[in-house]
Order: sequence, then structure tokens, then C-alpha cells
Amino acid sequence: MAALQNKINLREQMPKYLNAEVHIRVTACVLKELEKLGSALYGALHICKQFDVESCPHKPVRTAVECIKHMARRIKRKMTYFFATQDNELTEALKQIPGIPILFIKYNAILIDRPSEATIQEVEKPKNQLLEVNKLKRAVFGEAEKPKRKRKGPKGPNPLSVKKKKKKDHLTSVHQELGPNEKTATPKRRRRRRKERREGQ
Repeated sequence: MAALQNKINLREQMPKYLNAEVHIRVTACVLKELEKLGSALYGALHICKQFDVESCPHKPVRTAVECIKHMARRIKRKMTYFFATQDNELTEALKQIPGIPILFIKYNAILIDRPSEATIQEVEKPKNQLLEVNKLKRAVFGEAEKPKRKRKGPKGPNPLSVKKKKKKDHLTSVHQELGPNEKTATPKRRRRRRKERREGQ
């Protein structure tokens, strides 16, 4: 009825809102209730008859609220199902079932209700269970010792990065010891000096 009043075409708007292919379904119990309510909801009945009918096992038929609650419990693990309703009683009932996304119309737009407390608790269950298991392990086995890390000593210089001393450095140091004007004697000069000394004697 809200879609009719707000002139929202559900077939066009639902895929855009959910960004996915959407199959809108209604149950036989919902159609029967709309028929009983008469002309006041004739427009809603006309729209709902355009959708596919989801088979429900209710014979005799139940109220729309009871039927949808039963369907939500039966298919709650199939996360491809969204439940659209403007009924406050049904909304509160669906919020008691974890993992049920609820759509509604407000301000001329389709909106999705925030996750219920039951859904949040269901999501937190694995974390809480893991914490309880860890607490039990600590109580039984005590605190687990953390492996000690070996301290590494200072590393020596990389042999590839150390430069080798050149022979030129040795010659330079000898030259510095003799002085700037003195030159190192070659073997030929040493022989000449020895010869001169002998002749002088």
C-alpha cells in the first residue's frame, strides 16, 4: 500500500536499490488476507497479484504476519531473501530472527532497516566462543610461553665493500719519510754510488 501511495514502481526501483536482479514474491496467505480486507486494499491486492507466489504450507491459511514469520524462520539461512513490510508488529517479529534484512518505504524512498540486536549477537557469537576457548586453555594449561628471540651480535663489515690497499700508498709513505727533495735510489744508482766510494778510497 505504501508503494502505491508514494507512486513507487517496485519492479523498477528494487533492482536499482539493491544493485542486483530481484524477484519479488508474495505468499498465498498474504493474498487471501488482502482479499478479505476488501476494497480498502484493492490497489495493494492488484499489485501483489503481479508478483510470483511463494509456496507456503499453511492449510488453512494463516494471517499475513504469521505466514511471513514462518517463512522467515524456514529460509533464514538463505541470505538472498529480503522481507518488505510496513507493519510494525511484523517488523518487530522479524527482528527477533537473526540475519533477516528488512525493507520499508519512508520519505518516498525504499530503505533498509539497520541490523537488529539478534543479528548483531549472532555475528558476535564466533568471536565470543573463541574468547571462551582461549580462557579455558589458559585456565587449564597456563599462559603459553612466548618463544625467546635470539639477539644477534653486531655484524662485521662486508668483505666485498672493503677496499684493498694499493701499492701506490706504500710508495707515497716512503716518499713522505725521505722528504720532498729526496728520491728513492734505484738498484742502478746504488751500484754507481758503491763504485764511486771505492774509487775515492
